Amino acid sequence: MKSIKKIKTTLVASIENFVNEVENQEAIISSVIQELKEALVTHQQQIREMERRRNSTRTKNNHLQVEIKSWNERAARVKNNDLEKAKECLKKVIILEDDIKRNERLIETLDRNLVQSQNEGKVIREKLNEIQLKRNQLLAKESTLKAKSMGRSVGGDMEIENVLNRWEDKVMAKDFSYTCDFKSDGETLDEEFKQEELDLKIEERLSALD
Repeated sequence: MKSIKKIKTTLVASIENFVNEVENQEAIISSVIQELKEALVTHQQQIREMERRRNSTRTKNNHLQVEIKSWNERAARVKNNDLEKAKECLKKVIILEDDIKRNERLIETLDRNLVQSQNEGKVIREKLNEIQLKRNQLLAKESTLKAKSMGRSVGGDMEIENVLNRWEDKVMAKDFSYTCDFKSDGETLDEEFKQEELDLKIEERLSALD
């Protein structure tokens, strides 16, 4: 039994190691980030729609209040001459007041939902920022480790320094060669005069020998 358990444990560990090696963690996290971004956009659209509906309902209630005032004025105006018409006006008022109450309940529900949705959106945004920050940190660390690995692959820091020094020597040699080959017209003319003066001195000394 112990042997079977040991084999099972080893097998599970091997599978986990294989999965860790095979799976592309960066691609998985990038996919999660994209999904969170899309969820956040959808969430914000829903919030804007609730705000639009709440504001529209409030505007509707304001209009209903104006209508109620108008029907009350009509009822007061006709109650002495036409009681039945006054009652119909007041019936309109009651119906409109019921509409306002229903709208107010809807507004309260929308307000609660908005607060809840805004809190949920804040949680999504914080989670998104947290994952993005962690991903960027891991990518930076991975790049640093990759650079160190490349350094080791060419023989460590000393070898890198040697490569850089050889490169610098090569560049300096090219620069020196270019400097030596390059002469301005003024330098060439100066050398011609110096050579003529030297030749003249040599001739004078030859004459003096006679």
